[in-house]
Amino acid sequence: CSSDLSFGARRHVAHIEVGLIVASLSEARKDVERLKDLMTQTSEVLGHALDDSYGALLARIYLTLACLAHLLASFDVLPWSAVDKYIDLSLNAAVTYRAGYDVWMIYNLKAIRALRAGRPIKEVSAYFATALRLLRRSSLLFLGNLDLTFENIIVLSNILRFVAEHGTEREKFSLALEIRHYNDVNEGPQADSAVDVAWGRIRFSQLEQQVRSHRIIGQRSLPEPVMFDRETGYGICVTC
Repeated sequence: CSSDLSFGARRHVAHIEVGLIVASLSEARKDVERLKDLMTQTSEVLGHALDDSYGALLARIYLTLACLAHLLASFDVLPWSAVDKYIDLSLNAAVTYRAGYDVWMIYNLKAIRALRAGRPIKEVSAYFATALRLLRRSSLLFLGNLDLTFENIIVLSNILRFVAEHGTEREKFSLALEIRHYNDVNEGPQADSAVDVAWGRIRFSQLEQQVRSHRIIGQRSLPEPVMFDRETGYGICVTC
């Protein structure tokens, strides 16, 4: 970019640069040198964002750094403390600049990190519960045609798996009723679903089987582009 670009243009370029880095994460996730290079690129974008006060972009940049650090830490290239640092910075930036779209993805990664660190299940549950509450607030519990794997579907798949393993029957039933998609019209009662416990159990069992088989709701095979934590198998995501 030339030095006479306007503030808006430089800011837009920074958004594009982060998007390109995120788009490269999946392909690079097993290549340590490529991950290191992406870490360097992201740190450079962070420097520009801090210098030019691109506050709304900071949460996503720190989340991208947290994801990169997570992948590198799994290869023993970085300490896990680096992941914790970037997660906290991402949360702080999201709160400070009200960048709400990224927050449920941050809590998703925070939950996965807590699982890997052997933290109490109650703590992990609180992180996933926060992610679910934020998804609900953003009307992201409707999954469309289930023909694409968007970030909300990845996080909801993680939440559903966690609830299946650690949640109560009430939590399972509630989650089964909240997750919706276009095929619902052919899958069970609509008017009576809120009180139909048997239907709720069947519904949760179907969703759980999808996640058990292919890790992501609605998928018929393991989705290659999705980044999964190597130890826990939970999906990691950050939006482009």
